[in-house]
Amino acid sequence: LTPRWVITQQNPFPLISFDPGRAAFKDELEEWVHNAINLNMQVNLRPTISVESGTMETWWDEAVRDSIWWSLWFEEYRSFLLTFAQYAGEMGVEKLIIVTHDIAPSLPSGQLSSGSSSGVPNDASERWEGLIVEIRERFSGRLSVEVELQVDTLDLPPFVEHVDEISIYWRIPLSRDESTEFNVLKTTADQTFD
Repeated sequence: LTPRWVITQQNPFPLISFDPGRAAFKDELEEWVHNAINLNMQVNLRPTISVESGTMETWWDEAVRDSIWWSLWFEEYRSFLLTFAQYAGEMGVEKLIIVTHDIAPSLPSGQLSSGSSSGVPNDASERWEGLIVEIRERFSGRLSVEVELQVDTLDLPPFVEHVDEISIYWRIPLSRDESTEFNVLKTTADQTFD
């Protein structure tokens, strides 16, 4: 299940909010989880954030990103993830997935879509590791970090050693020439993994 909260403010500071038009209320989410568990399904929570309009790349590019802004960003995102860690623990979810591709500029050595530095604070690694510890205090199930596989890179944040597994978000086309022949698709996948 992928509940989505919305970034309702960017500057002078970021604000992540619950929007009932885009995400279920807690009791609705809990009902879905219990119904799935009763059907012997494995339930994972993969909370995400999005912007009200435009793209996440543009949102990051236009953000102030000064030291105060970064402190508030980390507090907002921390609160968001801890909310879902609490939900996951209470609801009996098997796995909580931390999605990193939309918030990549806030990861240690963060970069904007242009490839330039996001200006993330030097203590970003410590902040993320501390957040993982706090999540583990609220949720005893499996913890996964989802990273985006790019054409030539797979950037793993340094805190992956503190999670149980890595999920790969595959956004690479399986065919360069629009072929749908199985052997072509398989070769591209094999080469990408190699």
